[in-house]
Amino acid sequence: MTPGLVAELERSELRVWSAVYRGAPSEAVTACGIGICEFPPAAAMWMSKIDILACNRVMGLGLGGPPDRKTVEEIIATYERAMVPRFIVQLAPLVTVGPTITAISDLGLAPITNWVRLVRDVSSPGPSSTKLRVDEIGPELGAKFGEIMCAGFGFDPALGLPLAAMVGTPGWKFYLAYLDDRPIGTALLVVDGKIGWLGFAATLPEARGHGAQSALIARRILDARTAGCEVLSVETAEQTQAREAPSYRNILRAGFEVGYLRPNYLYQFKQRDEA
Repeated sequence: MTPGLVAELERSELRVWSAVYRGAPSEAVTACGIGICEFPPAAAMWMSKIDILACNRVMGLGLGGPPDRKTVEEIIATYERAMVPRFIVQLAPLVTVGPTITAISDLGLAPITNWVRLVRDVSSPGPSSTKLRVDEIGPELGAKFGEIMCAGFGFDPALGLPLAAMVGTPGWKFYLAYLDDRPIGTALLVVDGKIGWLGFAATLPEARGHGAQSALIARRILDARTAGCEVLSVETAEQTQAREAPSYRNILRAGFEVGYLRPNYLYQFKQRDEA
């Protein structure tokens, strides 16, 4: 992976997530406590009522050069004002290293885990053995998409609201996988120029083992190629000896390769733990 490609993939990821936060309808903003504040080129995003680190994170920090101490202090203050108990800063290797790590470490952010960025070209995924049906959906099924996605991840149902609102956005392709005409799985493809961003892949717990995610990955590869994408990008948890990551294995089986690990740095507001 070159620094240029890493930066391009990180900016694509930032555009996708920023759009979800900016496009959230009022009911989602209220239910989840959604907010976003830009620190160009970075953005701090939060859901103050949802204590999930993926929903409370800073992306893009360091892409325009190492941040100064004042910027990092203002980021921390922004989350404190939003009443977020904890958040993470995600850094891209080959881009946001050295001085950026020093800048956040000096103010109390500590490394905790890595997420894995996997990449692939748009060559054919090969034949699928599953008999599941995969459909691209429109806004009329947005609420169903959000419901299944949250159930699959074990998330608060309110998290489905901002995603449901994005269904129908040009370049955003939402999918449902069906088992015997029952929707059991979700997935999203965002066509961002030559990058195809894959995310929000979930399967209902009771319906796992039928190949839903393999079918959804194959469909998105084909659709991304048709849309003119050249590189596919997806992120998942790192698989370690202490932690199994089934989605990681599914993605590798579909021909993706590890592009890089993205380290997560945690900031926790201690005074809230003591209150």
